[in-house]
Amino acid sequence: MVRPVRMGAPGMPGPPTASNCIKEANIISPAEIKVSVIRTAWASAQNCAYVSGVKEEIRETLRRFDVSFRELSDDDLAYSDLRSYDVIVVGPNAYLLREGLRNNAKRLLDYVHSGGTLIVQYQGYGYQNGQFAPFPFRYNQPHDRITNESSKVTISDPDHLVFHFPNKIAEADFDGWVYDRGMYFFGDWDKRYRSLMECADSGEEAKGGGLLNCQFGRGHFIYVAYSFFRQLPAGVAGAFRLFANLLALPSARLHERAEFLKQLDLFATCEEEQLIAAARLMSESWYPDGAVICQAKDVGTELYLIYNGIVDVIKTDGGVKKIIASLERGACVGEMAVIGNVPRTATVVARGDVELLVIRGDQFKDLLKANSQMAISLLETLVKRLTQA
Repeated sequence: MVRPVRMGAPGMPGPPTASNCIKEANIISPAEIKVSVIRTAWASAQNCAYVSGVKEEIRETLRRFDVSFRELSDDDLAYSDLRSYDVIVVGPNAYLLREGLRNNAKRLLDYVHSGGTLIVQYQGYGYQNGQFAPFPFRYNQPHDRITNESSKVTISDPDHLVFHFPNKIAEADFDGWVYDRGMYFFGDWDKRYRSLMECADSGEEAKGGGLLNCQFGRGHFIYVAYSFFRQLPAGVAGAFRLFANLLALPSARLHERAEFLKQLDLFATCEEEQLIAAARLMSESWYPDGAVICQAKDVGTELYLIYNGIVDVIKTDGGVKKIIASLERGACVGEMAVIGNVPRTATVVARGDVELLVIRGDQFKDLLKANSQMAISLLETLVKRLTQA
């Protein structure tokens, strides 16, 4: 690189130029170009949208990887069909800066509940007061922030899909970060959120509120306080890989559910496409210890599959409640009431925290109509239960 240095004549107004200077010299320095080689896998055929907040360069940076976003205006947030997007990403501090986003925050939560994935990057204090997230949380004051960009990151939930698909994430992916780790970590949060990573500045306790995920209805909500808006423009390879996995979460979750369904007798004969279709219809519900999932004598309108935890099936005989069965992961609950459109014969109660996959009765019947072998498997299951009873 060549940079000229010029001396002007005494008393001449303005800076010297090539035409009026009395002396000129050139300073030569080597040119430098920074090239980052980033090996990252991306989920294919995704329709993504972005809600901008503070000025940053995430969308522009990801275009180099053929990852494009539709920028959502306030009118889009108010009137467009958000269900057409696989993923919606909310930029840093967007809820604080955009009244249109705050006014339509419920539409975004409805989008998640109906099956969408919402990724919210860090937001300031006002975010906790507006019921913008699916479940309660609060920030500490001053807010939790990790200022040391080299501070150790611990993956606290290593089995979570966000660390496995489409890239395998390890702690080495947090090497080479710039400026900081993140800011506005959640301080306390509802137990339905899952904390995925922990980090801390030297001498401080580990903070787990920087990357949280929860299921809400059929969709996913992710809060990420780690500073992707700094790392991606800086070419930090691990940040690209983790962000790619966040965008791929809806696809990964569908395949995880499909694998779960395939292990159940009821769905064992289904093809991959049928399993994905069934998984897409299911919502996820969480129940705390002692919560009633369904009540005896209520008309059955939903079928439940136990995803995690244990439920007790309770019948009342002569005013005395008795546990007649305890069901674990993979068990099906409520299929007889759904198929027969009759009142439930027992009450089902959570023992400890329980996660269920839930499908509406009418949708389950449509699945049976489309798959005769599934209908036969259901009949066999019901016959076994009646025989055992």
